[in-house]
Amino acid sequence: MTSRVLVLDGSTTQALACVRALGRAGHVVFVAGVERRPLAAWSRHCRARFRLADETLTAFTALRAWAQQHGVQVVLPQTERSCILCNLQREEWEALGIAVGCGPHDLVLRAFDKALTLELAEACGVRVPPRRVPTSLADGVAAAAALGYPVVVKPRFSHFWEGGRFVSGDGSGYARDRTELEAQMRACRQDRFWPLIQGFVPGRGKGVFALCDHGTPLAWFAHERLRDVRPSGSGSSLRRSIVLDPRLQAPAARLLAAWAWHGPAMVEFRDDGENEPCLIEVNGRFWGSLDLAVQSGVDFPTLWVRLLRGEPVDPPAGYETGVTSRWLWGDVKRMLNILKGRPPGYPEPYPSVLEGLREVLGPQPPGTRSETWQADDRWPALGEWVQGIAGLVRPARPRRRPASVAQAITAPPLGGEAQPVRVLMITSGWPQPGQPQTTHFIKRQAEFLRAAGVHVDVFHFRGERRPWNYALAWLRARRRLAFGRYDLVHAQFGQSGLLALPKRVPLVVTYRGSDLLGIVGQGGRYTRAGRILQRLTRMVATQADAVIVVSEHMKRHLPASVPATVLPSGLDLTLFRAVPRDAARARLGLPLDRRLVLFAGNPAVPRKRYELATRAIALLNPSLPVELIVAWGVPHADMPYLMSACDAMVFTSMQEGSPNVVKEALACDLPVVSVHVGDVAERLGGIDGCELCPDERPETIAASLARVLERRQRIAGRATVIHLDENTLTARLIALYHSVLQRSPRGTHAPLTQQVQNVG
Repeated sequence: MTSRVLVLDGSTTQALACVRALGRAGHVVFVAGVERRPLAAWSRHCRARFRLADETLTAFTALRAWAQQHGVQVVLPQTERSCILCNLQREEWEALGIAVGCGPHDLVLRAFDKALTLELAEACGVRVPPRRVPTSLADGVAAAAALGYPVVVKPRFSHFWEGGRFVSGDGSGYARDRTELEAQMRACRQDRFWPLIQGFVPGRGKGVFALCDHGTPLAWFAHERLRDVRPSGSGSSLRRSIVLDPRLQAPAARLLAAWAWHGPAMVEFRDDGENEPCLIEVNGRFWGSLDLAVQSGVDFPTLWVRLLRGEPVDPPAGYETGVTSRWLWGDVKRMLNILKGRPPGYPEPYPSVLEGLREVLGPQPPGTRSETWQADDRWPALGEWVQGIAGLVRPARPRRRPASVAQAITAPPLGGEAQPVRVLMITSGWPQPGQPQTTHFIKRQAEFLRAAGVHVDVFHFRGERRPWNYALAWLRARRRLAFGRYDLVHAQFGQSGLLALPKRVPLVVTYRGSDLLGIVGQGGRYTRAGRILQRLTRMVATQADAVIVVSEHMKRHLPASVPATVLPSGLDLTLFRAVPRDAARARLGLPLDRRLVLFAGNPAVPRKRYELATRAIALLNPSLPVELIVAWGVPHADMPYLMSACDAMVFTSMQEGSPNVVKEALACDLPVVSVHVGDVAERLGGIDGCELCPDERPETIAASLARVLERRQRIAGRATVIHLDENTLTARLIALYHSVLQRSPRGTHAPLTQQVQNVG
């Protein structure tokens, strides 16, 4: 079936490969890019092109309108930057009937974060480089000393979206001593993110490529690099198709399955031929050498479009090996890199100028094919030189790296100096010293927003279901709004949004559970006060400029006219991680010879159903003695130790939005037995050693606990919640703030953007 496809990032070689492959398959293909005449637009298969003003949400809104006018059915982003921009407006694309050709937002962000990628791979049993994720310069120095020099200093992201703009990395650096390390760490720092410190892994770069349908590979391809554009490591200028090596395919398949990856992906390894291949990184998009796969017989672009359109996909039975492809302009760029000289700290041999000239001008391996010149589509070979030379002679656009994220998320008001976005956060659930609370996630979100440069003021109050308390808090909040200079209000819980009405500035509301679902009283019955709260918070939702819910199931409790964004509460993965069981018990003074089951919550709150947990334990004890540990009033910093000390957690709540304690337990690899509540089914799905009870009888819960405890193993839970890292979710929240400010006639903050040339 013929489709109308828009290929983005037209200056890249993978965009050209997509245009040619899809055009030859009979599809109508359009090209977009920031250049006047990008490489892919030189192809005879390009029907029309669109020039983007820049890489911003505003520019992509204009692109989407153009795509609608041209009847586009599929949009294919080719780089991380365009994947992020498409995903930030995925609902708008899909509302027009346009399928977005990249994985969903949470999925691609996990792949784009190199630290999370390596952590997930390690959890899947894939060999990864020895590495550390420092949080300071001193941390990095200690990490390098522990790993041993030389080390690789790698930006955590190639590109990430922060407060309405991209912050980009400039590639890896190397260090042979502390002086070089400190210089490279400062050069590779991306605002609050310090670079990864990795041990150097020798070997030849090899890529395994796949197209997956939610974790199931449909097509495979493999190649080896013969020359890299940067001799110290980068995309290749000369590469050859090779037999799919099971030593590479097996670990790649495990990683993609654990991710439930959807779409194309390149899994890159270093292989010395003797040891197990070592994962270097994952590109969760089409790759620069895509044309080699197509020329060898695996038409990834056409297969991906068929999958996006819901059509049957018939993957090829195999592909031709030994096909060699050369990117001539890539060799020119390689020569320029050789002329710059060996990068500081690089520990391996580096080609001389004479060797570089021989590579560019000398004979190539027999049968080498050109990536851009093809007999039936010749103009891109010229377009490559026009685009490349223009890039060399054009004055370089500044690639400022902001000194702080505060600069990255500022925008100039009309006629004035740039100012940080100012948010008044209103909440009735702010944790107080000395008072047991389960709302640490609100404080953590505010702290991460501040670290990202957002100016956050917190207005907290105690409602305690008393109208008088709300009236007094409303007066205080109105005074704060009248005399403060805020760009928007973020209300945590629907009832907190009452204090922002009538609105003086745009309003964002996060619903977290009982505010939408109701209040459970004694005997498991919903209270009258809870029904009143539901009506009030539904009214607040109709007045809000953006509504956030922490899990998908909560959407149905909103008015039908109110759209909502699902944004779960994040996790501090540096705090919540597994600790050896005996060490954790020794720290907390718990017995080493008992089976311990954790109950996390206030036993006095009816909806937590503490009595159900105790009845299940009582049924279990005669055959399998256990001790129930209640985590209420425990310092938040001690919770990871308590979760590591216990053998399982039992969760019996009657009502939840998205219980953070379950996600925190998974981050600590603690087995969980739970009733069906909130989004727990989604969290526990597919994790061996966790059980979702089919009913809520104490006998059923006891039987599930018995099976989990007799297993006597921790679970592989951390890999399933890596995408809930608070850093990732903070970036999404900031993007939502800017989206609200752009739509609001009150907003004066337009996103400040930074244009960085795409690298194919």
